[in-house]
Amino acid sequence: MDNLVPLLSVLLFQAPILIVWTVGLVLAIVFWKRHPKVSLLALIAILGLMITSILSPLLRIWLGAWMDQFGAPFGRANITLVVYQVASSLISAVFWALLVFAIFGWRKKPEVSQ
Repeated sequence: MDNLVPLLSVLLFQAPILIVWTVGLVLAIVFWKRHPKVSLLALIAILGLMITSILSPLLRIWLGAWMDQFGAPFGRANITLVVYQVASSLISAVFWALLVFAIFGWRKKPEVSQ
């Protein structure tokens, strides 16, 4: 129960980006028939980013509370949080790369008229 306020504040602070990504999900579904491959990649990327943006701060709160509860030494806690942040950043980068590929990966080269 002590973590309820931080958990709710995480969701509140994430609300603007979650709204934008929800619009992106709706657009991917709307344009599915016209661009199925692009829509699928965008849908996967946006869902991944959405889940990551919700879970990452929640896991960070849980991890901090867990280390505090078990009395992890400062050095070990610091290393654990750095490893966690690097992993979280890499996961986000994969989803962002997928989204960029969905946007630009399907472009046809313009035909050159002579």
